[in-house]
Amino acid sequence: MIGGRKQIIADFEKHLHSVIQERIIARIRIDLEASQSDLNAAIETSVQEFEMREQKRRINQLFEQNGPDGLAVTGLKATLRALWNGQVRSLFITEDYSKAGFYCPKCWYMSNNEELCANDHTKMKKSHDIIEDAIETAMFQNCEIIRVKDKQILAGEFEHIGAILRFTL
Repeated sequence: MIGGRKQIIADFEKHLHSVIQERIIARIRIDLEASQSDLNAAIETSVQEFEMREQKRRINQLFEQNGPDGLAVTGLKATLRALWNGQVRSLFITEDYSKAGFYCPKCWYMSNNEELCANDHTKMKKSHDIIEDAIETAMFQNCEIIRVKDKQILAGEFEHIGAILRFTL
């Protein structure tokens, strides 16, 4: 972020290296005599706007790469399977979403409806929140976790969950 009066920002930016210019996420137009609280409010607004733009960009990436030959999956079953296979790079979950499910106590295979493990046929244990288990697994695998605030974006056929993958199988 860079900030100041409109003309100062433009003049200052000209002197920055092109690599740094490309990384500017916001230009805050504010008087140099502004109070600290006004500056903090402007910074907070800029950060929120940047985060919203970035989340929209990432969600578009999820939708564009979703499909049989793509590097993304959506829906609970496909996403849980990708997590179990260690394929997930970025996990997308609607904020405050939860769902009961099942997990294998031996290999940690997760499912929303299977009572026998598809991997080793062990009787699965009930989970009060398979989404919480998915988040834990993603954290253990060093995945990026993106909590989607707009509950409608991943609703319906997407089942409030999806993932951008590291690789396909």
